[in-house]
This record gives sequence, structure tokens and C-alpha cells, in this order.
Amino acid sequence: MVCTTDVTRPTVYVSSGFPVKSPQALNEPWQAEFRRYISQSGSMMYASSGVECTAVSAADAKSAGKSRAEALRKDGKQVIETGWTYAGG
Repeated sequence: MVCTTDVTRPTVYVSSGFPVKSPQALNEPWQAEFRRYISQSGSMMYASSGVECTAVSAADAKSAGKSRAEALRKDGKQVIETGWTYAGG
């Protein structure tokens, strides 16, 4: 799973990739936790504008955050790689 803030904004916050046990529930609870992390990091306007999480394979989890960040940079976005991962499993 990889989470990002709203990719339509010029600046996008990106989590690291992380494995989850039930990726069918794409948004919870990791989406809420990433939103909370961004808010507590002093970037409330980015957290309130939306957070999206995307499933990735377990094999790709470690590199997925970097790959997503690189793709966003190629699209002209300013990317902040947070290093955040969901600890709940």
C-alpha cells in the first residue's frame, strides 16, 4: 500500500510502501492514520484536501513509495517523501 495526499495539488506527500493484510479495504484504517500523520506534521491543508491509498503487491511494498514519488516528480509535482508506514499491519 502507498498513501499520498491529493495528487492534483502542486505539492504531494507520499508514504513509504507498506504491506497490509486486507488490501481490499483500500482506505481504512491506513488512510485515516496517514491523514492524522500529515495533520500532526503541520500540513493540515494537505491532509484536509484528501488522502488516497493505492494497493501494491507485497513484493513491491518496499520500493512502491519511491516509485510513486518518482512518477509524481516526472509530472512536475513537488514531492515530500515522509517515510511513514502503517504500523497496524
